[in-house]
Amino acid sequence: MNDMIENERFSPGMKLAILLMAFGIGYILGGIVTLLVATAYLHQPLQALAANPKLIEENGSLARILQVVGTLFMFGLPAFVFAYITRKEKALSALGFTRAISIKQVFYTLLIIAAALWVSEGLTLVNQWIPIPAGNAYYFKQLEDNYTKQAIALLDLKDISGYLISLFIIALLPAILEELIFRACLQKVLYGLSKHAFLSIFLTSIVFSAIHMSYYEFLPRFFLGMVLGYMFHYSNNIWLNIGFHLVNNALTITLMYIAIQSGKTMQQAIDSSGITGNIPDWAVLLGSAVLLAVIYFLTGLFKRESEHVLAVHTRNNDTSGNETTGSDSINLL
Repeated sequence: MNDMIENERFSPGMKLAILLMAFGIGYILGGIVTLLVATAYLHQPLQALAANPKLIEENGSLARILQVVGTLFMFGLPAFVFAYITRKEKALSALGFTRAISIKQVFYTLLIIAAALWVSEGLTLVNQWIPIPAGNAYYFKQLEDNYTKQAIALLDLKDISGYLISLFIIALLPAILEELIFRACLQKVLYGLSKHAFLSIFLTSIVFSAIHMSYYEFLPRFFLGMVLGYMFHYSNNIWLNIGFHLVNNALTITLMYIAIQSGKTMQQAIDSSGITGNIPDWAVLLGSAVLLAVIYFLTGLFKRESEHVLAVHTRNNDTSGNETTGSDSINLL
């Protein structure tokens, strides 16, 4: 298993404090910059925006710009600042940007993605069936409606150019930056504190799912976070996580784009963006149970291949001083 604890000058507790500080600074700066961008774009004072937030919500182009800016400051900036402070010259390596990757790892990742997408839809059903008090249900429904409104404001699926922009904003950018902050930073820090892989991945997955502010999608996002967490723990390669995350997001947007082009409304497209379609709930749940076992098996294969890749990578670095891998490896840098 890949050991994610490294000999560094900062203790795990100090690294957690640095990460939280970097996140807090990024969050504050992101809020300030987005406000400045919004006022400049709309030619409106801050007071007008505070009095009428719909000025932003109703402007799709501005909403997309602010989404990019906010994501960069909230996730990207803290991840790179944290890596630079704690590792400096090895910052990119600490974030998992490495050439230690093989064709087999990519193949297993694709299989795991296919199975995990189905299981996540089964967990969505389970999440919706969990009984909750009426007051909480109303609150969670409001959160879900707000999330849907934000998604509609960000997405532009009327033509191919809008589709490509949506892929960048909703699929690619979050895939890169969320994996950096959650898996490459938070998960590693928690592993250093706990010395326990499951606990660090479990806690990171809870935070990862909770930050999306969606109760009815909490379980599927938590599950996907667990899968992504183990993938990074075994491989220490952020490229594989980014690929997994990107495919998950891009598939949803693509299905929505196809629905829009077939004449459906945006709300109908969102409601029909799942891969299981009109398959009965019992079949989705049965398939999810079977595919959970498949994912467990595939993860074992992924783990063994990752151990082999890392061993070859380490051996080649020791002998040549260059980042090379075995003959079945590919260079993604």
